Amino acid sequence: EVLDPSNSMFRQGYQVPLDALTSARDTGFRALILLCKQKMLLQHLEEGKFSLKE
Repeated sequence: EVLDPSNSMFRQGYQVPLDALTSARDTGFRALILLCKQKMLLQHLEEGKFSLKE
């Protein structure tokens, strides 16, 4: 028996759950924000605009 690609059950077997895609996207977005914050902090330290001493 040959599987029919137009069969909805056949297609559903290869779909990634939407919540998994959303979770991966959010994780990547959080990582990008963290990377940007680290870069900004390093720039401020290099320019002397921010000091770790209080």
